[in-house]
Amino acid sequence: MFALVDCDNFFVSCERIFRPDLQNKPVVVLSGNDGCIIARSNEAKALGIAMAVPYFKVKSMSERGKVTLFSSNIMLYGDISRRVMSILQDAAPAMEVYSIDEAFLDFRGMPADFDLEAHLKSLVETVQRGIGIPISIGVAPTKTLAKLAANRAKKSTFSSSKVYIINSNRDSIREILKPTPIADVWGIGRKSQVLLRKNNIETCYDFVNRSAGWVKQAMGITGERTWRELRGEKAIDFVGESDGRQQISNSRTFSSEIYDFDILASSIANFITSCVTKLRAQNSTVGLLTVFIQTNRFKSNVEYNESRVHRFNVESDAITEIIPIATKLLKSMYRVGIGYKKGGVVFSSLADKSARQAVLFDTIDRDKQDTLMNVLDNLNSKFGNHTIISARKGFDALPIKRENLSRCYTTSWSDIIEVKC
Repeated sequence: MFALVDCDNFFVSCERIFRPDLQNKPVVVLSGNDGCIIARSNEAKALGIAMAVPYFKVKSMSERGKVTLFSSNIMLYGDISRRVMSILQDAAPAMEVYSIDEAFLDFRGMPADFDLEAHLKSLVETVQRGIGIPISIGVAPTKTLAKLAANRAKKSTFSSSKVYIINSNRDSIREILKPTPIADVWGIGRKSQVLLRKNNIETCYDFVNRSAGWVKQAMGITGERTWRELRGEKAIDFVGESDGRQQISNSRTFSSEIYDFDILASSIANFITSCVTKLRAQNSTVGLLTVFIQTNRFKSNVEYNESRVHRFNVESDAITEIIPIATKLLKSMYRVGIGYKKGGVVFSSLADKSARQAVLFDTIDRDKQDTLMNVLDNLNSKFGNHTIISARKGFDALPIKRENLSRCYTTSWSDIIEVKC
């Protein structure tokens, strides 16, 4: 059996750990630069506040005291996530981290007398008591069904019953499939939803009652895999932590439009540096680099959204190589007189560095490049991040609008809570 552990309203729950006065009160968390809502408490949802609503639409509610706003505190959320995952890792034979607030646990091969439900209920209490984060757990014979089960568990208001189990028998699976909209299924995107509705498929039960041949012809092998998973047949493999990420990205909506190329290039270099840090941490290399820039979509007078892609002849993990290439891509699509509101980079076609393929006419001394990057890593590790950086990145911090930022309670000495007694 697989279990999907999902942290309830994770960003909001992280803020509430250090603000217990906000329990049972409307709370929302904003995206980078306080752009739009990316997380809501159940109380905020009850007020009709929708996901992705722009900040200005709820600002007046905050000023009247109806809702509490927080700017996204990624440092805090990331640290709390690591603490939760460390507990989950000890709770099962294997774990796959799916996102910052979700993880799959693999309980296949456990003894017949193992009480899985009691074990998971105890895990819910352990995470709540030890870290202060409420979690919901869905259990099923496949990962797709486990996601649906976790959604069911989330709706429970009692921590002792925050575990929902779908057994392998057909009746148990049918019970959850009949009322569940097809749009709620993990792996069913908007295009697939439109296709399925055109064919009178509204629920998961409607979907699994179609033939395998029809599903494969209409939706390809990915759709057939989801179809099989919903029928209780394991079709999506369990991926261990050691496999690393398949894609790394970093982007930001700027606090104001950027017209200057050097400032924009500095921002892109900043994103590259962050991605390379994650890339090297998992001992991977990037084969495909994408750089994109966008104007403000709420301004009707000009719209310019461009991206450029570079494929490396030899996969790389060196900022000394990647940043100049990214700057060149940026220069090819930059237009004078246009203000850019968002930019970002995407690393894809990732590969294990130990399996990197060399080419005969490579113009870069890879051994020398690796030595240099190792020296940079060691210096930054010893003397602090950003001790040695790319000149293109610059030392000036990017302008970020975070008017409602909470303290970094667990990652900054200056923000640690002081207890006076």
